[in-house]
Order: sequence, then structure tokens, then C-alpha cells
Amino acid sequence: MLPEEQELATSAQMEIEEFNAKSQIKKDKAKIKPFRKPLPESLPRKEVHLYPKGMDKDSINPDIWVELAPEVTEVLEREPAKFFVTRIIRHKFVLKDKSQKAEKQVVTAAMPTLPIVRSYAGATLLADLIIDKYVNHIPFYRQLQMFKQLGIS
Repeated sequence: MLPEEQELATSAQMEIEEFNAKSQIKKDKAKIKPFRKPLPESLPRKEVHLYPKGMDKDSINPDIWVELAPEVTEVLEREPAKFFVTRIIRHKFVLKDKSQKAEKQVVTAAMPTLPIVRSYAGATLLADLIIDKYVNHIPFYRQLQMFKQLGIS
């Protein structure tokens, strides 16, 4: 080889070695396992205790078995929206003695003001419908489908 060709060959060899070294660093970084942030402590926690097959909390013999530190795995769960019914019970009273002077013989507690008269929808349900419609961009027909999945028609 000519000296110029030799210089080009050595510089090309050096570039190849540098590229391989950089790609090896990238491969090493790719092998590092991702680190998950812990779940917020403010969330309520529900504990589920699992014991090995054939053993439960009461049947473990302490003379035979020694419990080690348990493995704890945290899983984030979500409960779907809960529906509930508010029963408005208006008590009625009637006068025992009809001879007494009163404006009315039967008195009933006043009905609280409802957002829509003669409707099952309460204020919280209507607020959720409007928030889903305008903030979360969920059309009404999809909201109705979600209600049907939860057993509400």
C-alpha cells in the first residue's frame, strides 16, 4: 500500500473502533433495568395476604417453619365510578285531635330544590355529565354506553 492509502486505512480502522466503542456503551445503557417511582403514600392501601399452598396463618407450626420477610408487590388499582341513590324521606304528620284549630290537618316536610324537576338525576350526576362532556370530551352517547355497562339505564 502507498503511504496515503495506509493513512486512510488506519484512520478508517480508528473510526470503526470508536463507533464500536460508542455502540457498546449504548448497549450497556440499554441493559439497565428501568426504575419505577414508588406509588404515592397518600393513596389508601388494601392488603391481601397470600400463603403457600397447604399453609395458612393458623396452621403453620413454629417448631418446623420460620417465616422470612415477605415479598411485597404494590399494584395500582381503580374502582369504576360508584353510583348511589339518595332517598329523600319526607315525614308526614296528622293532627290527632281534629277539633284543634290549625291551618292544615296533615303536614309534610318541604321537598328540597332539585336541579331538574321530575328527574332521577341529582346535582352530582349532572355535574359529572357536564364535566365528561366539556372537559373530558366524552359525548353523551358514550356516557350512556358507560352507564349501561355499569347497569344504569
